[in-house]
Amino acid sequence: MARRLLAYRFCLLCRETWQLTGAGSIMTDAQKPNIGDLLNGMMDELRGNKPAVLRYLAIFIVLTAIAGYLDLSLGLVDQSASQDWDTGFEYGPIGMIVLIASVVGQFWLFGKILGVDVQLSGDNAGRILAFIGLSIVTGLGVMFATVLLIIPGLFVGSRWLMSPAFFVHDNDAVFEAMGKSWNQTRGNTLTIALAAVIIVLCLFVLSLLAAIITFSELMILEAIAGAILGELFTVLFVGLSVTTFRKISDSAGTVSQVFE
Repeated sequence: MARRLLAYRFCLLCRETWQLTGAGSIMTDAQKPNIGDLLNGMMDELRGNKPAVLRYLAIFIVLTAIAGYLDLSLGLVDQSASQDWDTGFEYGPIGMIVLIASVVGQFWLFGKILGVDVQLSGDNAGRILAFIGLSIVTGLGVMFATVLLIIPGLFVGSRWLMSPAFFVHDNDAVFEAMGKSWNQTRGNTLTIALAAVIIVLCLFVLSLLAAIITFSELMILEAIAGAILGELFTVLFVGLSVTTFRKISDSAGTVSQVFE
């Protein structure tokens, strides 16, 4: 009897040592998404919400193209400065108005994909304005980090990627959502950054084709090319944000706890 009790205690000690040394975290590590998981999950999210995604694209590609054309034709943007490796589309005052409207559209799209009832009404004006504020704060942060060097921009963007999802799903405040995203992407930052790089590279290839259209000096085609690429970029990163949120966040009810 004493031998059995001793053996039992030895087994308990071995299990505790396994966990404390980190060897017991193999299952947790195995549950961390890889690049393929994130990219496939992104496409699954978008395919699973095809009506909402297509509605967003249809509305804002048209609005953005019209705004871009008006800004260019009215001389509200410097067309010569836009002849670069990108699509040549620059935001003028009309384009900026549509850009703000598209952020509101993203708020709605996040709600649709996450299954949250997002109201685009005056009663919800506070949350809508807060989401616009979230986009501005995170966008400026990523921009400043990118100006310093590309790698810090990727790092900051990856750490804040889930901020909109937390804002919509958990009804968080702006900085609360940013803090949650920053904390819960630890341990997955490189994977998220590489997935984002793959998306950007794919869009870059498309932008090279769009640059050929730009050189034709047909402003309407330039505006359409810029609108399509810009809104595709937006939708893909909405999908990446949501799938990252579902796979690694505590709020999505995942088993693993992603902390360093």
